[in-house]
Amino acid sequence: MRSLTVCKYIRQLALAVIAGFSAPVFASNSVQIGPEFQILTQIQGGWVNECRRAGLKSSEGFRRDFLNVTFTHFELVAKIYGDENCNRLLTQWPAKFRFALGGPILLPNQEKVFQLNLAEESDPADAWALSVNNILLYKSGHLYLGYESLLGPSVARLTKLNHEQFFTRR
Repeated sequence: MRSLTVCKYIRQLALAVIAGFSAPVFASNSVQIGPEFQILTQIQGGWVNECRRAGLKSSEGFRRDFLNVTFTHFELVAKIYGDENCNRLLTQWPAKFRFALGGPILLPNQEKVFQLNLAEESDPADAWALSVNNILLYKSGHLYLGYESLLGPSVARLTKLNHEQFFTRR
């Protein structure tokens, strides 16, 4: 009787093992798309900001900045014009930055922005001295970058957005 019970147990165990091996194995193949990826896809393409004075005086010309965003690069061109409507081009300065979009952070004014880490791939000249630890906000079809100090780029993460020189779609 005991050997019959052991045989029955072994047969049930063998059936369970065989059933386990023949059952389909499902791997978790779902991808979690975070807010960084959503923003990254929304900011792709061409951007431009408004025509404005290049310096403190109108005799210094007028400036308009053009930005092209791909998944890996910011390509910026600062164009200087001789007229206040930005029609008569005088000169331009291109710059190229590799970038990585980091997670969201909360600014001191409670505004939620994303970390923007930049690395220069070309000499940006003085026209494009961007802080490597920048910030970015995409809101209502506008793209905002961090406010740069008049003293030049900062090594610390910027904590204020430039609401006056935002970009719109081209």
